[in-house]
Amino acid sequence: MIELSLDEIVRRLPELYSQASYSQASAICKQSLAQGARHFMVFYVQGLLCYRKEQMQQAKHFIRQAEQLNPSLADYHHLAGLLKQQNNADWITLQETRLDVFRRMVDISGYIISYPKCGRTWLRMLIGHYLGGTTPGINYLGIRELTADDPSLPTIDVSHDDYPHWKPLSDLYRNKLSYRDKSVLFLVRDPRDVVVSYYFEYTRRDSKAIANDDEFDGSLSEFVFHPLGGLPNIVAFYNVWADNRHVPRAFKLVSYELLHQNAEETLKSSLEFLGIPAIDDGRIAESVVFCQFDKMKRMEENNQYLSKPKDGDPESYKIRQGKVAGYREYLSQEDIRLIDEYLAENLDDLYAQYKR
Repeated sequence: MIELSLDEIVRRLPELYSQASYSQASAICKQSLAQGARHFMVFYVQGLLCYRKEQMQQAKHFIRQAEQLNPSLADYHHLAGLLKQQNNADWITLQETRLDVFRRMVDISGYIISYPKCGRTWLRMLIGHYLGGTTPGINYLGIRELTADDPSLPTIDVSHDDYPHWKPLSDLYRNKLSYRDKSVLFLVRDPRDVVVSYYFEYTRRDSKAIANDDEFDGSLSEFVFHPLGGLPNIVAFYNVWADNRHVPRAFKLVSYELLHQNAEETLKSSLEFLGIPAIDDGRIAESVVFCQFDKMKRMEENNQYLSKPKDGDPESYKIRQGKVAGYREYLSQEDIRLIDEYLAENLDDLYAQYKR
């Protein structure tokens, strides 16, 4: 076998495993362990390979060894609750998922995190257009790729974190230590607008299937306090991040309403926070014009950057209404009263603008 450096071994092993090249990965692990390699990745992949050979005791042993060498692995269980909800939380899937999450996060400098329907697509498009300009063929939603391909930029990714909208409240992951060396831009929106918009996402864009909740066929009023994706999940997710806002290297709260009020200033401050150098005000203005609501709506209708719903239902569009306080058109006065009470009693004061 060709001699590999430890860096090459660490890079190649998970790639070979993910490609199901188990024999090659096994040969590298065997040689590395024989030579006394003490990197957690060697032990972790060896553990996965032992499982594939139906050697469960050895598999658990090597995973424990990997955890001892890299205790931070304990912080990467983001999707465990979702896998459980999907009846897919067997031992090997949990271990493989943890490794995938770890590998995806390791090189990221900054994150844009939100609950669904908080305006992330809009902010993502604004940042993507600013970074990509008018270069032909650019995917403006691909912020990770746009930043990772440019060594002058910090690598930025977007995430719904541990996907709190697809699992019960009790399974929300409350440990945010995996973000300790990241910058987190946390985007929020009035929970009343979020629950309305997510209801249509849930029922018209197959989110309920991902949540293993196909049988739900209720009204908006019934969805407000639904145990999957409803208001309690939104509030709990907001509160988890309020409690953990001191964990990341830097934390910035941005609201959808502020983005509506002053898109240029909000985009500029977001770029500065994420570490984008030499901000150009002219390019910011161009990006805001490019990402106006009606233009993004046409992009979705033309399957450009965003996929158009198959049935053309106006309530099933990703770019649906884009309003502030649009919930008043959909929720009854009794719904609003119950929601307001819930927010007043349960929402952290970090989001005081949504409590009344």
